[in-house]
Amino acid sequence: MDVIPIGDAWSRAERKFSLAYWVWSFLASPHPLPEQFIGAAPAVLVNFMLDTWPKVKDAFPAEVRER
Repeated sequence: MDVIPIGDAWSRAERKFSLAYWVWSFLASPHPLPEQFIGAAPAVLVNFMLDTWPKVKDAFPAEVRER
């Protein structure tokens, strides 16, 4: 298991890192912000992540997402 020292990661964060790991900051936001945003449009968030995170294009096709 790899462990990332969060303090070190944040102190070295720059634009590229911040954009790649935006979800850490988002989910660490004070309650109820993340819950309300996700609750308002859960499919938008999930589909964004499934579209943009995999290195393989269309790694999660529509028939898989429908389940």
